[in-house]
Amino acid sequence: MHRFGTVRVAIPFMAAAYASAGCFSDCTTNVVAAIAVEVRSAETGLPLADSATGFAVDGAYSDSLIQCSADSIGRITALCGAWERAGIYTVIVSRPGYQRWSQGNIVAVRRACHVQTQSVLAALEPVP
Repeated sequence: MHRFGTVRVAIPFMAAAYASAGCFSDCTTNVVAAIAVEVRSAETGLPLADSATGFAVDGAYSDSLIQCSADSIGRITALCGAWERAGIYTVIVSRPGYQRWSQGNIVAVRRACHVQTQSVLAALEPVP
């Protein structure tokens, strides 16, 4: 009987330790993006995601990025994609009037319940 009492004490302790380490504290019904790209002007820092398009590519897999975040005044700031999919991505972002931006080797890993989002900044340069 004494061992059962010890197990009851140890399990909540272990669960709390794992939860604080992020092992399963993120288990929700939410769908999580592997890639989040903040799209801004390289010159002004202003958000440009409102009319930007993008793709996340991992080998033969490709996913369109969608608008997913806005600032406090409602300007679209980010594009997201590759929902719940771990992988090694190349991300490509385009916007009229700006040079195409890309970055490779973005590694998104699976955690206990969701993929861990990788956030990147696409600082777009205007077309000369």
